[in-house]
Amino acid sequence: MSEPCLNLERLYVSAADDDAICEALDYLYDEVEDALVMGLDAEYWPSVTALLEQVDMERLAPEIMVGILTITLPVHTRLIGRAAFLERTEKKLVDMVGADQTARILEGLT
Repeated sequence: MSEPCLNLERLYVSAADDDAICEALDYLYDEVEDALVMGLDAEYWPSVTALLEQVDMERLAPEIMVGILTITLPVHTRLIGRAAFLERTEKKLVDMVGADQTARILEGLT
């Protein structure tokens, strides 16, 4: 199994801490973008797939879940594990905010 393209612990921040959310999103976008750009031939994508598979949804703020879906959207049809991550995100968000708001949040990210 591949290692995630980033340190997962840096993504586990409090949803109530806006500054920590912003820092985690900056880190996420920088690291995942680098992995995707470096792996135009998909060589580095296993590390992104590992992120999608190994992230602990119980410790992840909703903003980070949506951030992961956003940064991986350009390759969503080719990235193994993204569909399963989307499904896990949708279930988690429905539990948190309900089906209607979840549908609005995830619009355009599928």
